[in-house]
Amino acid sequence: MSSTRKSSTVALHGQGATEYLVVLGVVLIVGLVSVSLLSYFPGTAKDTSAAASNTYWQGQARPLKVQDIALTNDSTFVFSIENVEADPLQLTGIGIGGISTAFGEQGAGFSNASSIYFGPGEKKLVGVSLGTGNFSCVSGQTAGMRLDFIYQTSFGTTKTESSDNRFILKCNMDSGNGGGSGAGGPLTITTVSIPDATEGDTGYRFALSATGGTPPYTWRSMTGDERYRDGSFHYTYNGNTIYHLSSGGIITYGGTLINLRGNNTYTSSINVTDSAGNSTVKSLSLSIIQAATIAFDSINVPVFYEGTQQVMGAQSSGTPTVTYSASGIPAGCTVINPYYQFGAECRFASDTAGNYNLVIGAIDSSNPPRTGNVTVPLEIRVAQPLQFRDNYASPVHIPVNMYYSDILHVNGGYETFAWNVNTPAGLTAYPNSMRMVDFKGTATGTYPVTATATDSQGTSVQTNFTIVVDP
Repeated sequence: MSSTRKSSTVALHGQGATEYLVVLGVVLIVGLVSVSLLSYFPGTAKDTSAAASNTYWQGQARPLKVQDIALTNDSTFVFSIENVEADPLQLTGIGIGGISTAFGEQGAGFSNASSIYFGPGEKKLVGVSLGTGNFSCVSGQTAGMRLDFIYQTSFGTTKTESSDNRFILKCNMDSGNGGGSGAGGPLTITTVSIPDATEGDTGYRFALSATGGTPPYTWRSMTGDERYRDGSFHYTYNGNTIYHLSSGGIITYGGTLINLRGNNTYTSSINVTDSAGNSTVKSLSLSIIQAATIAFDSINVPVFYEGTQQVMGAQSSGTPTVTYSASGIPAGCTVINPYYQFGAECRFASDTAGNYNLVIGAIDSSNPPRTGNVTVPLEIRVAQPLQFRDNYASPVHIPVNMYYSDILHVNGGYETFAWNVNTPAGLTAYPNSMRMVDFKGTATGTYPVTATATDSQGTSVQTNFTIVVDP
């Protein structure tokens, strides 16, 4: 009896272990399949934290960051992508959930492109088509997407940027036809077009409009945007601000004349979100119409002093290359003609102190050429007293038979200046016209030095210091 019971117990124990292993294996296989499937579908991404997703894709991702994303329908996405590195690259492929996509740059109708060029720090809006039926997004839920960027470096090397941090997207779109619905029906941007702005029109203002959803609405630009502390965005192009878009949907002129130059059309994807979290996107364009005459702003004309060279400048809306002129003031100015900006280096002679009306003129390269001018008050004052600018350290120690260099500085007076340095025997000075003086001590001792500056009117000023030549 005892022996039989022991044998029966052993047999039962072995059978149980086998069954447990089989069951455990089945559970593991099912679990792996489930994890594989659930890692793609909405609401079940590996990292379902939107905060963690944003931290990675908007801050840590390299070389391409995803600043923003919108879903225009069940198969088309709009990404705001930025190259955060100091080197250019070619984006050659985008994968979503392991599926290769068709993609294109905003402004080209999101047509399929073989590659998109990103300069250093450049941000672009990229449309991505996943294909019908390949992505499911239920309004109100979140979808986690694995992103893969295939790119070519400036050295021609092909690389892939990928991460386990999926991009988290809130599904606010209804099967590809506008935004989510509210008490007022589907959320829709009703603005058909943005009115043209005239080059230099700093008073430009236009209000966007929407209907449906659950008001109030919040607006933002998804193209080349940077968010300000007041919640507004600005639309940028090649680093220049074109216009501001407030969170209330008001478009206003955003920069200086150099940035609002005609004739150009700037296209942006505008996003509106209602109070329930539903959103929709619409592509709208602002055209800048060239004005009949050249306008000026950012005018910088300082108070000038006789005999001192100073610089003045201004920006214009002229089409490069622009030829500038300056009149109505005493002689002494050399006009600089850079690509778009007026500049002049001026040094006025004695007896020119007074108030003048400076007239800045411009002729641009439009066909036919446009002209423009602006009158600016200019004040010239009598030269300031001539004096040495620095209190030279004294004494200065140098080893015997070694050189010591110093630069002499003066304020006021009438340029140009003559320089003279007196030293006793045992210390030699080598001054030049650029105010640089080299000293060499040929014998140990303490040597007093006197430096003299004389301006073009014959006024002189002196400074004294001591050089000690050590063994």
